Amino acid sequence: MKKIKRVSAKDQVLSTIRKEIFNGSLHSGQEITQEEIASLLGVSRMPVREAFEVLDREGLLRIESTRRVTVVGLKYEEIHIHYEIRSLLEGLAASHAAANTAYHKQLEKIHQELYNSSSKQDKQPYVEINKQFHQTIWEASNSVKLTSMLNDLWNGLQPQLPALVTGQTEASINDHRRVLEAILDRDGEKAREYMQVHIISSRDSFIENFENK
Repeated sequence: MKKIKRVSAKDQVLSTIRKEIFNGSLHSGQEITQEEIASLLGVSRMPVREAFEVLDREGLLRIESTRRVTVVGLKYEEIHIHYEIRSLLEGLAASHAAANTAYHKQLEKIHQELYNSSSKQDKQPYVEINKQFHQTIWEASNSVKLTSMLNDLWNGLQPQLPALVTGQTEASINDHRRVLEAILDRDGEKAREYMQVHIISSRDSFIENFENK
């Protein structure tokens, strides 16, 4: 049996607000308050305030000196840069992971769980296992600095992509399989290439849906 993973109120608020911004329900220039969001979501102001601070650092919200909070929204240029940086760093992590056989069995197991969850209607389990798959590759790179940088980049755009973009789950599974096979074959260059292709493909899917909003 696996331990039950509890999602904090802050993370649930973060996930909800990101979805609303992506879907256009919260639009650029709109002013929101802690009280309003807390009431809508049925939570206290504390997790909302914490979520606002994270989203302010990510550039999705702007908290002014007067404590006024305004939705900034998603910017095309920032999306491009975000994913391009991730593709380089995740490709590097995958190339190093190919040489670290201690993690290979674990990656195979996670990928199977990912596949099993891909057909479910509720995409949240897939989102969580997807993150685990990527994080295990980062850990296998044996670089604390690289893992830390990728954890920072993961926030904001990537976590909810399979839940936000139709068809992303199926495409992601195929990309992950190629990355995994290259890692198991200890082919660092192929692992790097396939991971970079995966991240850029995710970027293109995100932008296509973003432009159609």
